[in-house]
Amino acid sequence: MSAQEQVQKASEKISRQVIDRINIDTPALLNLAKHCNDNAGKSVKGSLMGIFKPKDASDVNVLKVTQILPDIGEKSALQQLPILKETLENEK
Repeated sequence: MSAQEQVQKASEKISRQVIDRINIDTPALLNLAKHCNDNAGKSVKGSLMGIFKPKDASDVNVLKVTQILPDIGEKSALQQLPILKETLENEK
């Protein structure tokens, strides 16, 4: 099964949730700012990766953004996932 098919299958299982708060990790925010700055005057796009934490004692739904994967030229975020996985495994 291709990465695109895996994402499609996973997205079919996701239900919509109200998000009360979004937390962005500093490295992810800096990566986003750098990507936008490097491409000033151009349209930029990419993908956000993170964790959804449902309501708990604080009674808020939180989306925590942990990674930003900018689309670079012809290389989409889906094509970058194996590189990210390898990088994370090498950090262990």
